[in-house]
Amino acid sequence: MKPIASPVGNVRARRAKATYFERLRADKAAYQAKKARIAEHVISPLEQLFPGLKNDVEAVDELLGNRLKNPTEGGMMKEVELAPVDVAIIGAGMAGLSAAVYARLSGLSVRVFEKHFLPGGLCTAWKRSGYVFDYCIDYFVGTRKGHGFYDLWKELGILEKTVFRHIDSYGRFVGSDGRVFDFYTDHRRLREHMLSIAPDDAIKIAELCEGIRKAGRMLMSEFSLSLRNLPRFFRSLSALPTIMKWSGVSVGEWCSGLKDPLLREAIPSLLGSADIPISGPMMMLGLMAADFAGYPLGASLPIAMEVESRAKSLGADFAYRSGVKRVVVEDGRAIGVELEDGRVQRARFVIAACDARTTFDRLLEGRVKAPSYESMFEEGKVFPCIVQVSLGLKIDPEW
Repeated sequence: MKPIASPVGNVRARRAKATYFERLRADKAAYQAKKARIAEHVISPLEQLFPGLKNDVEAVDELLGNRLKNPTEGGMMKEVELAPVDVAIIGAGMAGLSAAVYARLSGLSVRVFEKHFLPGGLCTAWKRSGYVFDYCIDYFVGTRKGHGFYDLWKELGILEKTVFRHIDSYGRFVGSDGRVFDFYTDHRRLREHMLSIAPDDAIKIAELCEGIRKAGRMLMSEFSLSLRNLPRFFRSLSALPTIMKWSGVSVGEWCSGLKDPLLREAIPSLLGSADIPISGPMMMLGLMAADFAGYPLGASLPIAMEVESRAKSLGADFAYRSGVKRVVVEDGRAIGVELEDGRVQRARFVIAACDARTTFDRLLEGRVKAPSYESMFEEGKVFPCIVQVSLGLKIDPEW
C-alpha cells in the first residue's frame, strides 16, 4: 500500500534532497583533497618499497579498506532517504543486538547500522595465521538455570549452541620470589591456599572469603518482584549489604592492608586494575564457584553472532559498513539518522547503542545537554590505560 503524499512530506523530501546534494559536493571536494594528501604523504614514501604503487591512490585505498572511496563512484548513495522504520539502532555491539531482538519481539520494524563488517563490538575475536585471538569475555554470568541472566540469554538465543566451561581458578600469578598464588573461585579453597602463603594476613583473608561467599548470592539481573523469582529475589537481597559495604573500596585500597607482598601484587594484577571496587571480584568469584559464570568455548565472537542470528530470524535488518554521521533532530526530537554516505534513515525511535561521549558530542553535535553525563565527563576519574597482549590458540572454531 502506497503512503499518501502530503505537502509537508514533499517539502521535507525537497529539503533532504537539497541537503543531500550540498553534502555530496562537499564530500567530493573533501575526497579530492584527501586523494592529493595520500598521493603526497603515503604513496611517495611507499613507492620506494613498492614501485607499482606510484600515483595509484586506488590501490592504497583498497589496502585501507576503501575508506577513501569517492562517494560519487561505485553506485554509492543511490537513494537520498531509506524506507522509514520504527527503530534505528546505531551500533551492532551487544547492546545494539539485544535492542534489535527486543524491538522485534515488541512488533517494531528495526534497522541496525554498524560501521564494522561484523557484529559484537568489543565482544569479538579474530583469526591470524591459523591462530584465534579472543578479546572480550573474562567471564559470562548466567550460564545455568537459577540466575536472572540465564532467562535473558535464552531470549537472545545465546544458550542454544554455546557451550560454557566452568573453572575452579580465575588465574595464577608467579611472584618474583618464585612463590605462586592461585586465585581459586571457591572461597573455602581460596582461604586455605591464602593462609598457606600469608598466615599473618588471616584477618584480611577471612574478610575477602566471607565477602565472596555472601556476594555470590546475587542472582538477580534486575530487582523486579514476581512469584516465579521470589526465592531468587530473597537470596539476592541477602547479598546486598556485602556488595554495598565493599562497593566503595577499591581493589588497591583493600590490598594495601595486606602484609604479604605476593598477595599485594598478585590480586590487582590478576583482576586487571587496582581501581575497580572489590565488591565486583567478590561477586564474580562467588558466581564462578557455583557455576553461574564461565567461559564460552570457541571465543567471544560466536556469542555476538548468535544474537545477530536471533535478531535476523525475527526480521531485523542489518546494514554493515554503514557508519552514522549524526542523529537527525527536529523540534527537539530525534527523527532518524544521517549516514556517513549522506543517506537519511527516518525512524520513530533512535537508539544510540554506543558510548555517551560519541552520542552527545558527535552524533548529537553537542545540541543536547545531559547534566549527569557532563559532570561525569568533567569530574569523573579517567580509567587507566591498559596494554593488552593477546595469546593466540591454534584451534579451528566454526566461524
